[in-house]
Amino acid sequence: MLADVRGRVTDLGQPLAGVTLLFVPESGNGAPSEAVTNPNGEYVLDYANGEAGARMGKQTVLLTVTQPTGNESKPTTPAGYSKQIDVVAGENEFDFDLSEF
Repeated sequence: MLADVRGRVTDLGQPLAGVTLLFVPESGNGAPSEAVTNPNGEYVLDYANGEAGARMGKQTVLLTVTQPTGNESKPTTPAGYSKQIDVVAGENEFDFDLSEF
């Protein structure tokens, strides 16, 4: 079952465009969901089959800055940044600031 997931990616409060987010279910069941931030740093996840959302449950979130400017508050790496979150039924909003990683 899928739940809606959206949010915003910033760095020191400034929106970041072009950041790729990958939500990977920790259970190993189901495919990851993915999104890319718009010019306002906003994203809406899509599941592997094209439906909106992500599987419910614990997820590892991977953020990758695809075109670093060199002005990011933390060094960017090919592996990106990661955090664990819990997707629940209904609407989910997860905002990420690179300075908090």
